[in-house]
Amino acid sequence: MSSNGVSHSHSSSFDADPQLHTLGDFCIDEYRPVKVIVIGAGFSGITAGVRFPQKIPDVDLTIYEKSAGVGGTWFNNKYPGLACDIPAHCYQLTFAEKKDWSAFYAPGPEIREYLQGIVDKYKLMRYIKLQHEVIHAQYDENAGKWHVRVRRPNPETGAPEEIEDSADVLLTALGSLSRWKWPDIDGLQDFKGELHHSAGFDPNDKTWQEVAKAWEGKNVGVVGVGSSALQLVPALQPRVHKLVNYVRGKTWLAVPFAGNKFAELLSRDSKTAEDYKFTPEEVERFKNDPEFYKDFRFTLETEINSLHSSTLRGSPMQVQATALFRENMERKLAKRPWIAEKLVPDFPVACRRLTPGPGYLEALCEDNVEFVSAPIKRITEKGIETTDGQHQDIDVLFCATGYDTSFQLPLKIVGRGGVDINDRWQPHPVSYLSVAVDGFPNMFISFGPNSGVGSGSLLALIEYQVMYAVQATAKLQRERLKSIEVKPEALRDFDQYLETVYSEKCRSWYKMGMEEGRVVGLWPGSTLHALKSLAHPRWEDYNYEAADPVPNRFYWLGDGQTHNEKTLTGDRAWYLREPFLDIPPDKNVGAIALELYQQHGQIYAQEQKAQAWSDAAEMVKQYSDEMVDKWNKEMDTYLVYAGLFSAIVTGFNAQSYLLLQPSALDPTLAILQRISSHLVDTSQLSNPQRRNDANSSPPVPPWAVWLNALWFSSLILSLTSASIGIMVKQWLNEYKIGLPGTSRQVARARQYRLDNLKKWRVEGVVVLIPVLLQLALACFFAGLLVLLWHLHHTVAGVASSLIGLLGVFILSTTLLPLFDSTCAYLSPHIRLLYSIWQPKQFIHWMCAPLISAPTSDSTTAHPRATWYSRWLPPNIHATVTRLESFVCRHIACIVQDSWQKPKPTWQGRELSAISRQGRDLDTQILVEAYHSTLHPDALSAATVCLMDFDDRGVLGYFQRLYGSVREHFGVGADAKDGPLGWGNQCQLLWLHVLLCVLLQDESPLTQEESSALGTYIDNGFWAHGMQVAEVEWALCTLSSLIDHSTEGRLAFPDSERLLSERDYLLSLVGSRGIMLGTALLHAVSQAYRGVRVSASLINDSEVSVYDSPAVHSAYMRHVHGFLGWADRAFTSPGSSLHEDMETVVDYTQDVLYELTRALNELFTRPDRQNTMDTNSLWDVVYRLCRLSPGLVERCVPDDLVPDMLRMADALSVASGYGLGWQVEIIQARARDFRELFVRVKGPGESENKTLLQSSLVDGKTSTVSTSSGMA
Repeated sequence: MSSNGVSHSHSSSFDADPQLHTLGDFCIDEYRPVKVIVIGAGFSGITAGVRFPQKIPDVDLTIYEKSAGVGGTWFNNKYPGLACDIPAHCYQLTFAEKKDWSAFYAPGPEIREYLQGIVDKYKLMRYIKLQHEVIHAQYDENAGKWHVRVRRPNPETGAPEEIEDSADVLLTALGSLSRWKWPDIDGLQDFKGELHHSAGFDPNDKTWQEVAKAWEGKNVGVVGVGSSALQLVPALQPRVHKLVNYVRGKTWLAVPFAGNKFAELLSRDSKTAEDYKFTPEEVERFKNDPEFYKDFRFTLETEINSLHSSTLRGSPMQVQATALFRENMERKLAKRPWIAEKLVPDFPVACRRLTPGPGYLEALCEDNVEFVSAPIKRITEKGIETTDGQHQDIDVLFCATGYDTSFQLPLKIVGRGGVDINDRWQPHPVSYLSVAVDGFPNMFISFGPNSGVGSGSLLALIEYQVMYAVQATAKLQRERLKSIEVKPEALRDFDQYLETVYSEKCRSWYKMGMEEGRVVGLWPGSTLHALKSLAHPRWEDYNYEAADPVPNRFYWLGDGQTHNEKTLTGDRAWYLREPFLDIPPDKNVGAIALELYQQHGQIYAQEQKAQAWSDAAEMVKQYSDEMVDKWNKEMDTYLVYAGLFSAIVTGFNAQSYLLLQPSALDPTLAILQRISSHLVDTSQLSNPQRRNDANSSPPVPPWAVWLNALWFSSLILSLTSASIGIMVKQWLNEYKIGLPGTSRQVARARQYRLDNLKKWRVEGVVVLIPVLLQLALACFFAGLLVLLWHLHHTVAGVASSLIGLLGVFILSTTLLPLFDSTCAYLSPHIRLLYSIWQPKQFIHWMCAPLISAPTSDSTTAHPRATWYSRWLPPNIHATVTRLESFVCRHIACIVQDSWQKPKPTWQGRELSAISRQGRDLDTQILVEAYHSTLHPDALSAATVCLMDFDDRGVLGYFQRLYGSVREHFGVGADAKDGPLGWGNQCQLLWLHVLLCVLLQDESPLTQEESSALGTYIDNGFWAHGMQVAEVEWALCTLSSLIDHSTEGRLAFPDSERLLSERDYLLSLVGSRGIMLGTALLHAVSQAYRGVRVSASLINDSEVSVYDSPAVHSAYMRHVHGFLGWADRAFTSPGSSLHEDMETVVDYTQDVLYELTRALNELFTRPDRQNTMDTNSLWDVVYRLCRLSPGLVERCVPDDLVPDMLRMADALSVASGYGLGWQVEIIQARARDFRELFVRVKGPGESENKTLLQSSLVDGKTSTVSTSSGMA
C-alpha cells in the first residue's frame, strides 16, 4: 500500500520496465461505466435517484425498495395524527420546494404526496423497483464489486422469488426508523380486542379518520410517550369514548420549534398563534409572493439552526430551555397538576428526542382521557392491568413503543474477510463521519449510525450524506479505482470523538433504547457542523485499489487528451463558459467597494440584526402609539366639548328662530285696525298698495336675521366637528387593528399604515376639529353681541370688551409661534397654519412669472377625425380635442385595465401593498425611528439593520435621513455643530454609505448630501463597545479605499482623511484590547508599500536622494510610519497568527536593511550629506529607540547587527548638521537605540565603533542642512 493509500503489485522505480508505464488508450474524460445499487426509496433513496444521474456520467442506477410505494417510513406509517413535528417548510429537500403545505406541521399524507411528486418530476421510477427486498449483500474482493440477492414477487405468479444483481458501489438508505418492534409485555398476544402498533397501522385504502368512526363508543389505550404517542393521543381523544395513556417514563415537550417566528411572520394574534394550520390566504401568499416565501423559510431555518446550544450540557441556553419547557408544560397541565409531576423529567433537555407534541398536553386535561403512570403488569384478554392493581377495559390498543434502533440490520451485509456488518457493529455501531465503515469498501451509508441531529434540519444532512457518496463514486470512476475504503485509524479517531451531551441518564433511541450507554443515534454536533464536515471529503482518510493492473498511480490520466479533442467534436472551449468561468473582481474602487459591501452582511449575527430591527420597530411603535393615543384623547375632549356646546347653542336657537316667524296680531289691535280702515277716505281705499300694507305682517328685523344666521352656523359647525371626530376615532381604531408586537412583518404593516396616515393628512383633519369648534364659538359670540347691541348698549359694550379680549388672546397665542420659535403656545392647529404660512414661497410664486421667460403651449389635435370637426369653430374644436385626448389617456385606460379585474379585499390590498413596498417600508421604519425620537440609538440600530440592504437601499436611507434632519434643523443639518456633526458615533454607518456611493457609476447624492456626508465623517467618532467583526470590517474597508482613488465620485473624503480615520481607529482598538487580526496586517502592508515606493525614488538615477531633499524626507517619513505599525503588530493583542507575523518580519527586515544601508552610506560620504532632513531623521531615530524588544529580537538578523550598531554610533557622535538642540536629541536617542540593540542582540564589532568615532572626531563629517535650510 503506497503512502497515498493506492495499493500496487510491487514498488515502482524510474529504472523499471517502460512497459509498466505505458499510457492508457483512453481519454481522461472517457469514464468507465459505474453500477450503483441503493437500498431504500425514502428521502435518502429519492435524493440518490436525483443526484447520481445528475453528477455521475454513464451510471447504471438501481434503487430497491421492499415496500409497495416510495417514501420509506412516511409510506409505511399511517397511524392517526401522523405528522412531521418540525416546521414543514424546514422538512423539504433544498432542490424541491413546496409552497402549499396545509399546516405548519405537515400531515403524513402530504409528505407522502410531496415525495411522490419528486419521483414523478424527476422520473425516478425508471430506477426504482418496488417490492424488491435486498436480503443479502457481499463484497467480492477480487472483482471489487458488491453482489446482492433480492427477494421479490414473481411478475407472473406473484410467488416470492430471489434474483441476483451486482454493483460497483452500494449505498444503504435503510434509515434508522424503519424496523418497528412490539413491546415486551406479558400477555400481549392474549389480548382479544383490536391491537395495533403505531408503525404497523394499516387503514386498508381508507383514511384513519374513516377507520376511527368505529371507535366512537369504545375505550382506546395508547402505550408510550414518544413522538408517535404524542400525536396519537390528541388525534384520538375527540373521537373515542375514553382514552387511556400508559406512560412509563418522563419526557420533555418543547415549545413549538420556531413557533414564535411562525406567529410573527404571519401576523397571528394571541388567539390564532397556536393554530398551526395555514389559512387559504396564507397559502396563496406563499405561492404568489416569492420574497415572502423565501423570507419565511429562511427565518424558520435560521431559527431551528440556532438551537444547538440547548443540547450542550449545562449551557445557558439549555438552562433557559429547561425552565421554559417546564413552565410551558405546567401551564398547559394546570387543570391536572399531578400529571406534570409524573411527566416533567429531571434529566436535561435533549437527552431524549425533543418534540413539541402540539395538542398532547391539552388532550390529557380532557374529561375522557386518563393518564396512567403506573407500570404495566400484564395485558389481559379485555384490557391492561398495572402494578398498582388497577385494571382498565380496553377495546382498541395502540402500542406506540417505537423502533428497533440497535442498527442490527434485517439483511446480511458481508464485507472484506467475510465480516458481517451486524457483527462489526457489536457492542455498538461505529462509522466514519456516519457515512462509511472500514472493511466494507465501496459501501456508503445514509442516515445510519450517528446521523440524527438534536436540532436543525435533518434533510439537509441526508442530502450531504448522499452527495458524499456521489463524490466518492465520482472519484472511483474518474481515477479508475477498484475500491475506496476508509482507513481503520480514521474510523477509530472519529469514534473517540463521539462524546456529547446526550450521554445523560435517560431512556432514548439515541442509545439504542437504553438508559445508559453509547450514543449511536446523533451526530456529535450541530446540523451546520455536520454539513461543513461532509462538504469536502478528506480523501487522505481512505485506502485505494486501482482497477487496472498498472502500477503507475497516474494511469487514469489516459492518453493525454480529452474526448472532444480526440474526436474533434463537442465543446473544446468549455473553460470559457459558466460555471467554469471564474472572473475575479476588478480591483478598481467600484470593485473594491462591491467586495467590501458583500462582506458587510457578515459583521452581525442574525440575532443582532433581529434585535436591531426590533429596537427600531419598537421606537416607531412607541411613536405611533403615542400619536394615536394622543389623537384619541383629543377626540374625546373635543366630542365632550362639542356635545355640551351644541346643547347650549340649541337652547338659544330654540328661542331665536321665533324672531324669523311673522308674529300674530293681538285681537284688540286687529279690531282697532279694522275700524281705522273704515274711517279712511275714499282715495286711500282706492289705493290697493295701501290696503296690502295695512294687511301685511311686520318685516323681520335685520338683527334677527344675523342673530339666527350666526347661531345656527355655530350649531352646524359644532355638530360637524363632532361628526368628523367620530370618523377620526374610527380611522384610528382601524389603524391599530392587527398590529401586535414588533416583528418585521408587523413593523412593515405599521409603517405602511403610518405612511398612509401622513399621506392622507389625517393629522390635518384632527387639527381641523378644534378650528371648527373655535369658529363655532366665534359665531356664537358674534350672535350674542348682535342680540345685546339690540337690547342694551351698556351690556353689549361690556360683553364686547370681554369677548374682544378673548379674541385677542386666542389670536395672539395662535400667531405668536409663527414669528417666535421659542414661544410655548403650541396647539394642534398651529401646525396646520405653520405649513400654510410660507411667505417666502408665496413671494417667489408671485414673482416667478415676472422673472421667467414666457413659453408657448402648442396644441396638438387628436389624430382621430370626429364628426363635429365640420361645424365647430376652430378654437372650440381644439379645446374639445384636448379634452378627448385627456379622457382617453387618463380615464378610459384606467377603466379598461382595472375595472375588469376582481376587486381585492381591504386586507388583501393592504398586504399586497406592504409586500410590494417591503424594502421601502423598512427604510422608512429606520428613518422614522430617528425622525420621531432624534435619538442616537435609532442610528445605532440602523447601522446594524442596513447590513441587509442593497446599495440603493442604503443610499435611499441616507437621503431620507438627511431630509429628515433638514426638516428638523434646517441649514444646521450639515453644520459641524449640528445634530450629526461633532461627536456623532456613527462612523460605521457613514462608511457604509460611502461604500454604497462608490458602487454607483455616478454619485446619486446631491452636492448638499455629499457635503453633509463629509461633515458627518469628518466630525464623527468611533462608537464605544465595537465588536471585533465591526472593527475588522471598518479597518479593512478604510485600508482598501486608501489604496484606490475615489475617481472623482466624491469631493470628500480624500485619502489623507481616510488614513487618519484608520490610524485613529487602530490606536483606539489597540488600547482597548480588541484583537486586530488581518486589519493590522493590512495597515503594515500599506506602510511597507509606501516605503518601497519612496525607496525606488531614492535609487532613481534621475531623482536620487543626493539631489532631492524632498525625496529623502518622504522616504524617512514612510520609514517612520512603517516602524510604528510593525511595532504595534508585535505589541497589540490578536496579531500573533504565525503566517501574518512572518510577513511582518519579512517586511521589517527589508526596511531595516535598506535604512541601515542608506544612513551608513550617507555618513561615510560627506559629499552626499547635503540632502539630510533633520526633522525626519529625528522622527526615525526616536522610533528606533522605542521599538519593542520582541521586534528587535525577531526582525534584526545577526548579520545586520554590526551595521545597525555602526549606524547608531555614527548618529551618537555626529554633529554640526543641524540646530544644536536637535542634534543633541538625535545623539541621545541614538545612544538609547544602541543600548536597546546591545541588550537584545548582544554587542557588535567594537573595531567598527572605534574607527568610526575616530574619523568623526577628526572632523571628517561635514555640515548637514536642516529641513529649514539652516547650516
